[in-house]
Amino acid sequence: MKKCFTLLELLFVLVIMSGFLIFAKINYINNDLQTVSKHLVLHLKNLRYQALIDNKYSYEDKWYKKRWTLKFLNCNKSIGGIYYIMFSDLNMKGHANQSETLKDALNSKYLYATSFCKEHKNRSKHVLLSKNYNIKEIKLSCNKTKSLGQISFSSSGKIYASLSNQNENNEIKKDCYLKIIHKNNDSSTIVIRNTTAYVSLISE
Repeated sequence: MKKCFTLLELLFVLVIMSGFLIFAKINYINNDLQTVSKHLVLHLKNLRYQALIDNKYSYEDKWYKKRWTLKFLNCNKSIGGIYYIMFSDLNMKGHANQSETLKDALNSKYLYATSFCKEHKNRSKHVLLSKNYNIKEIKLSCNKTKSLGQISFSSSGKIYASLSNQNENNEIKKDCYLKIIHKNNDSSTIVIRNTTAYVSLISE
């Protein structure tokens, strides 16, 4: 009775193990992308709902800056990566703070981060796209700002672009597509309908 593996048997075992490792890596990457996509759909639906029940219209000058908004931003250059926040800019200063931010429906933590892109006990880890999910790029078809991407929702079910213009009527007239790109170049796409602001994930 032999007590050791032959070279052929060892090669066979190595081939099988390599197959398992490749399969596990692919699943891990797909899970990253799927997790981000599902979370963003959930958070966008929550943002839309918040806008529908919270009419920001007033006679106040530039009131429209208070519309509920999703904004993608770069982390500091020394850190690298992408994050996002969901907020209503109540003080209309253009820089949302944590108290103005929507909360994660899954854990009641703020959908907020700073450019330092550090995790915080009161903030949802879902917003740190690169740090926690290896997302390398975001493409928002309706973006009209200098940020990576920005879209705002109104109580009428419409979607809007930049909030910094003098003209409050900056309505987006076409469906808006949000493409999420993983560092391995796999991607997924979310669509926001321009007539209803309805949010859904497109299968690719």
